[in-house]
Amino acid sequence: MKDIEGRYLLTNAAAARFTGKRAADVLGKDDRLMFPPEEATRVMDRDSKVMEATAPVSYEETVSAVAGRLFTFLSTTGPIYDDGMLLGLCGISHDITARKRAENEMRRQAEQLRRAFEGTVPAMNQMVEARDPYTAGHERAVAELATAIAAEMGMARDCPTYARASAYPQAVVVGRSGRR
Repeated sequence: MKDIEGRYLLTNAAAARFTGKRAADVLGKDDRLMFPPEEATRVMDRDSKVMEATAPVSYEETVSAVAGRLFTFLSTTGPIYDDGMLLGLCGISHDITARKRAENEMRRQAEQLRRAFEGTVPAMNQMVEARDPYTAGHERAVAELATAIAAEMGMARDCPTYARASAYPQAVVVGRSGRR
């Protein structure tokens, strides 16, 4: 909890562990004691905007902790009024650092899978073409044409990889029928 000047009126043990500062050392001080200068300015600017609001605000915020380690918090902060007079603000923050790391890892793995998928169908096409030089290049040309048609029609804009891969004839994916 902070007063209208941004000075801490109340803090808890979790905040003390995060900042490495005892509650007694923080009370009556502002964020410049808690964070590096740029972060303190950002936190104090955000707090000013919250005090101007009429309702609580939720946001994600990345800040430095003890030894400069970065943490991401999901915070909800709102103004406190008494008989219509602004007294300050109160907030609660949840450490979502592990969740954000997991989300980033999922994005990285999805990108890795996408790249692997993009290479799989053309590789299969090359194997088929090596076995049947008579139609070499045909599947690739059909795929490029189908992808261009899909783009012109506004289809598969969200997933051009799928459009390109799905444009290869089924014979490339499951093996040719007929010719040996």
